[in-house]
Amino acid sequence: MKIKFSGRYNTMYGQKDLFRHLVAMRGKHGYAEGASNAEDVDSGSPPLPSGRWTLGKIRSIPEDVMLARCNQMIVRSVKRLRRHGLLRKPVDIAIDFHDICRYDRNPDMKFMRYSKHKNGTHLFNTLASVHCVTEGSRACLGVLVRTRETFPADAVAALLDMCRNNGIQIRMLLLDREFYSAGIMNLLEGRGITWLMPAVKTDTVKTDTVKTDTVKRAISEFERGERGAVSTHSVGSGGLRAGFTLIIRPAEDEDDARETATGSREGEGESAYHVFATSVSPEAVGSDPDRFVEMYRRRWGIETAFRCYEQVRPRTTSRNESVRLLLLFFPMPFHNAWILARHLFCRDGGSITGITLKIFSRYLKVLTRESVRLTPADPG
Repeated sequence: MKIKFSGRYNTMYGQKDLFRHLVAMRGKHGYAEGASNAEDVDSGSPPLPSGRWTLGKIRSIPEDVMLARCNQMIVRSVKRLRRHGLLRKPVDIAIDFHDICRYDRNPDMKFMRYSKHKNGTHLFNTLASVHCVTEGSRACLGVLVRTRETFPADAVAALLDMCRNNGIQIRMLLLDREFYSAGIMNLLEGRGITWLMPAVKTDTVKTDTVKTDTVKRAISEFERGERGAVSTHSVGSGGLRAGFTLIIRPAEDEDDARETATGSREGEGESAYHVFATSVSPEAVGSDPDRFVEMYRRRWGIETAFRCYEQVRPRTTSRNESVRLLLLFFPMPFHNAWILARHLFCRDGGSITGITLKIFSRYLKVLTRESVRLTPADPG
């Protein structure tokens, strides 16, 4: 990321110091406003810049410029992964939304959205992201910040464009229940994307997963033996409709149905089912529809990635959008660097067991600290 720094010979901090400070603020261990963490200042190590210095450098960048630069960081990290052999073959990807709580008094900001009440607020920054969920290369492929004018179909289209521009070949797109709509299905059909999602929607009043009346009717027909486990179906109203293949599989128990976010008991005595919609033809699904239940479980890779981001995401009390954008995006290229490090270590014959993102951040913190210590001062 290009940020202007003074070229004077006696300048105390530079680009590496800004990065060191961001790494030091990982997770709940520090806020941008703090000068430093005690665990980061040990004997002989260069001092960390103050929070005031760090925020001052970031605030000087307009928010639109900052957003473009953050996206460019992710693009460069994906190119680096491809350069080392990852993401060159067709992969399974997942798209999802992630709400990050905001507690601002002034809610009229460009990248802030209203949503269901959670953790004491109804204001959020919402990240729409696309991730590879294929084992061994679960990298972040693209991110955008939703505004109040960004509809789900717009976000999906933009994220697919990011994948195409980065040279990603999509084998299967896995989507959550909130994308179950005719508009998104038609969008994916027009782009030739193979997709899989639960054939259920979210009840905005009860905040629960519910099946539509047509899907309930299909399940009843399946129980009576009038419909097969794999059949054709459609969703939509009026002139906006989309056809797809419906897959119905009995869940082992109610918890199993909820685990995959595909079903819940609608009434006393009613069985729980995995109910999926997919663009794969009934003939291609064949006699083994259970493999699609297992295939959908890979989507939890994106949920795991978001939990990892929370371990290393720097915190701030600043309401400046440029500051918040950088701190929101910072974990994604950091996560991709972790994926690359694991790949290279495994390729050289090492074992990646135990190399978590949190441990990797500690190693990286030490490496950046030592690189600053060993780098000669710029004579200006």
